[in-house]
Amino acid sequence: MTQETPVTPERTETITVLKTVRSDVVIGQRVVGHVVGNSRIDEQGRWIASLGLIEQSGVREVDLVEGDEFEFAEGTWKVTKVYEPDPAFRSVAQLVRVAGHDRSSGSPDDPGPRR
Repeated sequence: MTQETPVTPERTETITVLKTVRSDVVIGQRVVGHVVGNSRIDEQGRWIASLGLIEQSGVREVDLVEGDEFEFAEGTWKVTKVYEPDPAFRSVAQLVRVAGHDRSSGSPDDPGPRR
């Protein structure tokens, strides 16, 4: 008798957002979202990641700082790093999935970051 090994679907756990590059968010064989972005300095001198979040439900743009959490692509994500807004750097931000998303218990149309 052979024992089957349960298959755990792969999913994107971290995203390094790069300028001019679309990053895919994957769960198993499905692409559930895309991220594009740029960084800038706001009026208060904070480094801001301006992200375009693309999902089946539509496109939205959010401005985030380090530590912000937001709902996107069937999960909750946290901004762990915003890179220096400099034309010489390609990196914009580092995002980490902090929780999966149960569509029956929350809205995938979260309006933006939680601070």
